[in-house]
Amino acid sequence: MREARGIVASGLYERHPPRLEYYLTDKGKELGPILKALRDWGEKHA
Repeated sequence: MREARGIVASGLYERHPPRLEYYLTDKGKELGPILKALRDWGEKHA
């Protein structure tokens, strides 16, 4: 789901057995400041 929305992408790094690695796209990296703000808010109010 997240991959379809362009937040993460995957790449094959081993064929036998097939293994994928997932990484943040530029779009996914843009969420960093938002997630930090949510974390900071939670620490302050929880």
